[in-house]
Amino acid sequence: METMTFNEAILVEIVGRDNVDQTNCISLLRRAQMNVLNQLALMEIEPAEDILERQYPLESIDQIMILVTENGSKSLFAGNI
Repeated sequence: METMTFNEAILVEIVGRDNVDQTNCISLLRRAQMNVLNQLALMEIEPAEDILERQYPLESIDQIMILVTENGSKSLFAGNI
């Protein structure tokens, strides 16, 4: 796989968590989506309607995810909805 969407990348992170079940998976997804969108806005990337569903090279996805998590020091799922 050479491309991935932001939603797919977020789902990969959700699946890797120990404390996820049917009761909190949607709120985690939405929180992470907002964090990704906020990071893209900080980078002055105009968010298209389908930006979370567009295919991007894995390197681009990785770079944004590293920025969102501040190189792993912050949770992708931090914050409130």
